[in-house]
Amino acid sequence: MNWKNIIPLGRGSVMTGSAGLLWCFCSLVGGGQDESALRQGGDWLLANGRADGLFRYGFEPALDRDIDEENLVRQAGTATALARVGSILDDRAMIDRAREVIQKLLARRSDRQQESASVRRRFEKKQGAHPVGWSALLLLALAELDKRTDLERTQGDELAGFLLACQRPDGSIRLQAIDDEDADEGDVDEEGWAYYPGEALFALARWGAIRQDARYWESVRKSRTVYTRLWRQEKEPAFVPWQSAAHAELFLAHGDPASSAFVFEMNDWLLELQFDGETSPAGWKGGFGHYQAGQRWAVEPNISTASYAEALVEAVRVAHQAGDVRRVERYRRALDEALAFVSSLQYQPDRLGHFHDTYRNKLAGAFFEAPFDGTVRIDFTQHALMAMGGRERLSRTSESARMGTGSNPAGRTKRR
Repeated sequence: MNWKNIIPLGRGSVMTGSAGLLWCFCSLVGGGQDESALRQGGDWLLANGRADGLFRYGFEPALDRDIDEENLVRQAGTATALARVGSILDDRAMIDRAREVIQKLLARRSDRQQESASVRRRFEKKQGAHPVGWSALLLLALAELDKRTDLERTQGDELAGFLLACQRPDGSIRLQAIDDEDADEGDVDEEGWAYYPGEALFALARWGAIRQDARYWESVRKSRTVYTRLWRQEKEPAFVPWQSAAHAELFLAHGDPASSAFVFEMNDWLLELQFDGETSPAGWKGGFGHYQAGQRWAVEPNISTASYAEALVEAVRVAHQAGDVRRVERYRRALDEALAFVSSLQYQPDRLGHFHDTYRNKLAGAFFEAPFDGTVRIDFTQHALMAMGGRERLSRTSESARMGTGSNPAGRTKRR
């Protein structure tokens, strides 16, 4: 199956100059279309609570069984997604629920700070609470909130301080406990190298924009050399979304050309994994194949496509700011096709008619794993909502540019 270079740089004639750039950016099709999916996904998270105030982790409809698993990093990521959706939809119930989960998780984190490094490591391993990932996603969740309280700003500063302390002199992010002097290099979480550092750097960049603190921006710039080298040595799709987000923030804030080049390098490569529906089965169009051990694998795509769509949102933003018309069009088309595939994995009302009411209540609005697997988990919905929310913000930005209004056009439905 030949699908290595399936996304052309342009299809037909391509407009050039500022007119072409504005057309490319403003032709995003997500405007309005994402709102229904965002609403349904956000409502599923609102209804998907458990007794301790966190989210129920998942459900396997084929077995009529809840997935009884704890992963506090994914809990934090889901709170981030719900805060983003609540902000986009101006939905106070979603924002308040995100705040509740954030505080529940921060309370657990505070409990662990008083314990020895060995006790914390056992807790973190058992609860899926890697300290860097957990702290980074909690900081991102706080960054998504509107009108942060003094307490939330203080909490954000503490999380950001922890992440800064995890950065080595060469710019890399240390993944083992920073105060565990006995930990040797073999204790580094090799599995997490692709995503935890990017999460930390993105969170620092977002918090730097909020607090206007140059230390946070510098942490991203400082990391670029080591992670560019690592990326070129070992390509990994999971590396692209978070690193793209971090360096997009740096480029958009400071115009750092090396950061835009890094975003383009990663996303140009990522598009080689996307199915076009012509040289692949039609139902795979927009989805992404797998990449392992230096090989591309033409296997049926799944919800991981949502994560790659998050990267493409950042790539569109960077290409637009850089004035790269051809890349804006290329990334925009790939993003639209990726999210069309992701939308097919949502339990929407018209896809639930064959389920009993008790199932429908557990599934409505959630995103499932793959066309062949109806399992739902909070992180599936998290990544889908983050990507769709990102595209919706792009669409609103372009709408505002056309109308000459602010970044959040009026007329959106509010729910208090």
